[in-house]
Amino acid sequence: MYASSTEYCRFLPRLVVVGRDAKVIGVYVEVGGEHGELLYTEVPRRILSAGFRILESTTACGTRIHRGFYVVEAGDLDRSMLLNALRGLEGVLKVETTVPWGGILVAPRSDLLSFGNMRAVMICKDSLVSIWEGYLERLGEGLAATLLFWLGYFFGRCLARQVELIVANPSELEPETLQAILSRLLRATGWADSARVSKKRGEITVRIHGNMECLALAEARHKPRGSNIMRGIVAGVFSTLYGTPVSVEEKSCVLFGGDFCEFRLTPRRS
Repeated sequence: MYASSTEYCRFLPRLVVVGRDAKVIGVYVEVGGEHGELLYTEVPRRILSAGFRILESTTACGTRIHRGFYVVEAGDLDRSMLLNALRGLEGVLKVETTVPWGGILVAPRSDLLSFGNMRAVMICKDSLVSIWEGYLERLGEGLAATLLFWLGYFFGRCLARQVELIVANPSELEPETLQAILSRLLRATGWADSARVSKKRGEITVRIHGNMECLALAEARHKPRGSNIMRGIVAGVFSTLYGTPVSVEEKSCVLFGGDFCEFRLTPRRS
């Protein structure tokens, strides 16, 4: 599903972890399209004037509606005074507040998560551990590793298509340029902190720093023999960009004491 062409950007889900005893509330504000500046000027000014302290904020612009979510320290202050002050602003369409549930503060309204112009879902660290251990129990290690590799591979193909939207001839990219693009995409999707790409005598080396898969599965009862999802992502990205299958071998892994996960890529023999 694609983002609406009538919106410049989307208001993605906000989930904030706060202390269980913290006196914090979330303030959600919608303003009309011609009043977008209010989210950066008068709305925060009135929150502060009412005695609340803004801890963080998120805003999203649109053609008809602008939206903001403010995480504020409330103390023992009366939130009704704040609501009345914000609702009295010309251009404000909606004001809602939310309180934490068990230390989690969630925005009352948001768009569905997206990656580029596509619907997306979120996989947390504990989910990866649960998936791996469930596969192990039901399918055995060999098939579990294979399924995770192909999960990564097809996601890597999706990443490669995003690269193709950014540059005209991705197969001709210099390693430094591809490294910068790949690092940003992996970081934006949460899979890694950064990537390093080098090429020597036809062999490509990819180093992944902060590989979320391996950082998560380090806590599993039975660790895999290496990275499967990220190995698949790397294979999917480079096979798609270069238009030919590549073999990916992991030479170093954080699961076994490495500072990074290192992959060597070579053209696959037919």
